[in-house]
Amino acid sequence: MGIEKSEKVYVLAHEYEDENGYREYKLIAVFSSKILLEKTLAEHKNKTGFRDYPNGFLVEEYLIDNIDKKKFREFLQTKRF
Repeated sequence: MGIEKSEKVYVLAHEYEDENGYREYKLIAVFSSKILLEKTLAEHKNKTGFRDYPNGFLVEEYLIDNIDKKKFREFLQTKRF
């Protein structure tokens, strides 16, 4: 029995910097399909907290069980926890 092919997941987040320099990052969800991601993205575009910064949506695609150290380091360097 071999290892199955890796599957993709899609991460939807929203990030912006307001006029006072305050950075906000919101992880919205992780999806198993682009269709679900696109539906949720469309729903969030007009919601409070998102509509004022329509260019703040981030979509990232990852392979499950795949380690991309460079991408992970970049993610950690740009986000505050």
